[in-house]
Amino acid sequence: MWADEAILRDLLMAEGGVFRGVVGFGTGTTVIKGVHVMNDLAQCVLGGAPAGEGDLLCRVIREDKIEGGEDNSDARLRADAALGPAYSRAFPETLGAREITQLRAGIGALLSFDGGMYRAGDRMASGLATHRALLGFEGFRRFGVGRYLARVIGDAGRARLGDLFESPTDPLTRALAPLMVEEALRETQPPSTQASSLSEFDICLGAALTTLISQPLTKPTLLRLFLLASSLGICLKLLGVGAPGGRPTALATSAEDVGPGRLLRQEAVQSFRRGIERLDAEIARRASAHPAWKQVLLTKPRRGAPGFDAGSPPEEVIAAARRSADSIYWPDTFAIALGRKAGCVMPKRDQAGWGKHLVLTGDVVEALILMFVPPGCPAEPWPNLWDRVRTELGLVIGADDFGDPQVLRSTGVLHVSAEDLAKNSDNVLAMAIRRGVARRLPDSGAEAGGALQ
Repeated sequence: MWADEAILRDLLMAEGGVFRGVVGFGTGTTVIKGVHVMNDLAQCVLGGAPAGEGDLLCRVIREDKIEGGEDNSDARLRADAALGPAYSRAFPETLGAREITQLRAGIGALLSFDGGMYRAGDRMASGLATHRALLGFEGFRRFGVGRYLARVIGDAGRARLGDLFESPTDPLTRALAPLMVEEALRETQPPSTQASSLSEFDICLGAALTTLISQPLTKPTLLRLFLLASSLGICLKLLGVGAPGGRPTALATSAEDVGPGRLLRQEAVQSFRRGIERLDAEIARRASAHPAWKQVLLTKPRRGAPGFDAGSPPEEVIAAARRSADSIYWPDTFAIALGRKAGCVMPKRDQAGWGKHLVLTGDVVEALILMFVPPGCPAEPWPNLWDRVRTELGLVIGADDFGDPQVLRSTGVLHVSAEDLAKNSDNVLAMAIRRGVARRLPDSGAEAGGALQ
């Protein structure tokens, strides 16, 4: 489109660019995974990762990798001055070569189940290694998603997460205890130079996430639910850019409704698109105020490409960039990639023919309920709970017969059926009941949370 697309890309994507100012973190990838977010967050809370960078674990699970001069043999690791003592403690020679190889292969199958661990020095991360001594220096910290989450959960949330990552109570940490080496933590990410103020949405999300990790559940369960809730929260944040208080109006359907006439799918797609339209409008507004904006407008376009002058509306420029600037990673594609992996954005692949939209899995429904009904509090009526979710996070499922249709129509989802919304709410309730966090009442009502946990 432009003779020098790099001008626009830098304006939008650089460290001090528009995207970070609009969203609060970087979005320059489409391969982000939950393990990257949680590893980043853990290091923000703890103050870094062990200086050994996870090299011992990487070498332990790569006994059969010999290409490129890599030598992870039993004899080589025992002779290593830095890693040998811990390796020998974990794998005494009396075990025998066969048993040691089997143990190492088993650890590899567990820790690198998602392919997130590489050769030593290549910045590993494992989604199941949830202790401070097992963290690695993976390379996605540069986007600052963990820093954003650490900000929104506040002091109480950071203290609770720190306790979880210090805790040795989960089965994997206990199993890997012989391989854990106490090392000083090293922080690899400099403090952010562009920390925007928190929106009302950010504050509500942080409070809800802190409530979630205060629940009396096991460490693995809490961290898994926290990850899913955070992934949904990041999607909602992107959809709420430009809306009052940063809150979207996002309709979510049940992930278990997979019939050919999937309930409210078209309406959910519409609400998702409205959020992206607001996002683009805010990007255009901020980009037009950037010092480099005139360069974008006045750069001579390639032959046959659209040209712009000083009077071109910013919205048209951003829309054209969406169509033809292939090197730009838009914030919504980042959120969609993360949401798809968490199961809260469908379809899984663009070839499905439907637009993107939010869905709620049973895990995410459980997380939402535990985010809004604190431990020790009585169960909350189903409509009241989802009224709070809508008011604080902008998520709509149809639990309010009057309010939900009204708020959806006010944001451009015009042809929405109150009957379909009620069915959608019933579908979500059925998932919550199966998860043990809700129940129906004799008067045909329902409640969630409380003593049901």
